[in-house]
Amino acid sequence: MRFSDHELTTGFSAQLDFGWYLDNGFEVGARAMATVFLTTQSYRQRLGGGGSLYARYLFLQEQLRPWVGLELAVLYVDRPSDSTGSQQQAFAGPGASVGLEYFVTNEISLGARTMGILYFGVNNNAPLRPSYGGTVSMQVYF
Repeated sequence: MRFSDHELTTGFSAQLDFGWYLDNGFEVGARAMATVFLTTQSYRQRLGGGGSLYARYLFLQEQLRPWVGLELAVLYVDRPSDSTGSQQQAFAGPGASVGLEYFVTNEISLGARTMGILYFGVNNNAPLRPSYGGTVSMQVYF
């Protein structure tokens, strides 16, 4: 994940994804994530956590499944707040993503996703913080 911030640069995340298939190609779900952000200072990282609620549409429901999705994401970065408002800790915003899943078996798939999120920080001198990135994943369906 790339996050626009004066201190943070790139983040690496681990995510849990809980999806519920509705019908006719539509799915809703929630993601929980933990992130380690690299900073502009050597040997200093920041921890973050967050999640999102999402809806996605599967174009095909075969072995290969391309999809598009919308989400509402939140992010918290564990760092000290300062009086200038430049080190915001909590963010929320809308996002969009596109992805592809390939089913290896009936219960296991491999996937790739690219996403963009426009985070908003409250009481901040730079309230808009765009974020973009991608994931590779393995899903197990129950």
